[in-house]
Formats: sequence, structure tokens, C-alpha cells
Amino acid sequence: MYEEIPKLNDLLKGYFDGEIIKQSISLLTAAGENYGSLMLKVDVTVKNNSGKEEIIPTVAKCVPTNEKMREIFSTHVTFKNEIGWYQQVIPAFLQFQREQGVENIADFFMNIYGARISLNPESKEVDQHGVILCENLHVRRFTNVDRRIGFNLDQAREIIKKLAIFHAMSLGLKIKKPELFNEKVKTFVSTLTYDGPKKKNEFYLGPINVIKENPETSHLASRFEDKIKSTIEQEVKKSRELWSTAIHTDFWVNNVMIKETEETLGIIILDLQTCGYASVVQDLIFFLGTSIENATTNEHFSEFIKLYYNELITNLESLKVDTSQFSYESFEEELKLEAAGQLIHILFMIPIILAEKGSGVNTNDKEFNPSEGLEKMFRNITEKHREKWAVLAAKFAEQNWI
Repeated sequence: MYEEIPKLNDLLKGYFDGEIIKQSISLLTAAGENYGSLMLKVDVTVKNNSGKEEIIPTVAKCVPTNEKMREIFSTHVTFKNEIGWYQQVIPAFLQFQREQGVENIADFFMNIYGARISLNPESKEVDQHGVILCENLHVRRFTNVDRRIGFNLDQAREIIKKLAIFHAMSLGLKIKKPELFNEKVKTFVSTLTYDGPKKKNEFYLGPINVIKENPETSHLASRFEDKIKSTIEQEVKKSRELWSTAIHTDFWVNNVMIKETEETLGIIILDLQTCGYASVVQDLIFFLGTSIENATTNEHFSEFIKLYYNELITNLESLKVDTSQFSYESFEEELKLEAAGQLIHILFMIPIILAEKGSGVNTNDKEFNPSEGLEKMFRNITEKHREKWAVLAAKFAEQNWI
């Protein structure tokens, strides 16, 4: 049983006239499906001024209750940043599209009712009462796909198109309105690049050994191992400015919801708490390596890369950006420069993504130890891990990224 959210009426101001009668609260996500926050399903029963009752279905994204998880996700910074994305960054992106005459305004972000970092309106520190109250996307029939399988071909294509629009808005605003970008966007991103457990080489022994033992990938083993070890040992490289802007940094299957009809495929991009300032190709590589069916990845990897590039250029041009400097040759070079870092990122995430349903731990349990949880996941190597790592090694080699 979860406690009622205090002063919930303040977060719903402007959405109804009357009083809150009841809050029905339950856990939104199962253990193992969300790590950086506590996600609650909150059905709010309200009585309007005429005496009629109605239910407003919402979701409350709350501060993690586990202290170590708050440290890992830098909640004191990232929770503020996510609020900033919904209140400042996204409106700036959409207004920029309108000003440039774009016809189809981006519709792949969820709606929020209200947000706060504390019950104290004067506080500048995130505390246990921080909450982002947003729409319940299940009401609009958006769902997640099975993270252990990933997106199919049509879904992957549509998501890549939306990712290109996301990046085009961010790049375009940076180029055409740098002062506005610095004020409205860069304020709410981190300069963090994915670090992962770089000093814990044992975390990567599993995939290295699997690649060595697999007859289909054993010829790639030395390249795969050398790239991993050299990347772990090197200093984090600064991204090139041309391709750098505000990006998602955690663009994987659980952070995208879809709604399929006979005519359309709706997309919602979630979880903006760790958005960073980095190369746009980081999001693309990470998505390709973590979030698509293995067979589809095998057959369409190069197609996806070209699709993203073409969509990015088309959308930059729709925003009246000079794209002459964004050549495909420069793009390919950027992919090679960023691929190694994202390989580490992907390898770190695959055990989390492929964890069996129902086997996840409650990361909001105050006694949860993240290091022990990760070590357990990394030790559990299944056939799904072997298949994913084999695809990853083959595709990275094919692109000459390793």
C-alpha cells in the first residue's frame, strides 16, 4: 500500500474545478522494468463544483526511495532536469518547429499535469516529495513491447524516424538560435557521457568468452576483445561539436511506448531524466544494439543507419538549417568514433534488458544493493545473451566499428 501524494490538488490545478475525493495508488511497473524512479499508477477521484464525480487517470513519477539508486542516477540533478524538459525544452522545440513552418509538429512526448521537487515551493533541493504527475498512457492504449524481444521492422523504422526528428529539433535550435538553446535546453542537460563499470573488466568477460566460443563469431573475438579493453582503459573522449546537441542518452526499448492501429503507429518517447549533451549518433547506436529483434537487426542494420541519416537531413532542412556540413562521410566517421563507447554501454545494458520477466528486484527496496544486483545479472548468461552478443559482434564488425 502506497501513501497518498500530499498536495496533489496543486499538481492538478487548471484541470478540474472542485475537490479531490480519493487517490487510488498502485505500482505501475513490475520489478526489473524501471530503475531510476518509483512509478505509481494514481487514479484521482474528483468532485466538480456541480457535485459530479469523475476519475482522472494519472501516473506519478517519484524520487527513488533507495539511497544508492538516487546516487547512481544523480537524482538531485536529473529529477530537476526532467521537469525542465517538460516545462521548458519541449515547448521550445515545438515553438521552433512552428516558427520554421513545419507542418507536422512533433507529437511523441507525453503530457504532464504538474511537477515539483519538494513540498516547499522555495526549496531548490529535490526531496522525497518530488513528483512529476503525467498522463497514464495506457488510457490512450500505448504499450511497451517485450524488452527481451525488441521492436519489429515497421516499429523500428518509425521509432528511428521519430528519433531523427528529436535530434533535428535539438541540433536545429542549437544552430539557428544558440542563445535560446543555451537558455532553454542546455540548462537541463548533463555533460555526462556513459561511464559504466569501466574499472570492472569482469563484467565484460561473459560476452568476450561467448564470442570466442561461438564458431560463427570466433574469428571476430580478438577485434571484439581489443576494442572493449582499449575503450575501458582510455579517457572519455569529448564529442565533436558538429554532431553534438541535447540527446536522450538512454534510448532503449523500455523508454519507448507504441500504439498500433491499422492505419498508424503512434510513438511516445519517455524518461528524459538523463538527457545529456553529446553526439546524436550515441542514441542511434545504443538503440540499434539493444532494442530491435535479432533477425531484423541482422537483415536491416545498414538500412536503419541510412534511414536515420536521411530523416535527420530532411528534418534539418525543414527547419531551414544549412546541411552542407552534415555530409554522409562525416556521419560515417562520427559513427566510428562513437561506436566503441556505445559498445560498452550496450554490453552493460544487455543483461538488464534480457533479465527474465518476474526475476527483477525491487530497486526501491531500501535494502537493495545495486552492485550485488548487477553482478547477479552479469553471471546469468542464457541463450538469449549468446544470440544478442553474436549479432552485436557481427554488425559492429560489418560496419568496421571494431
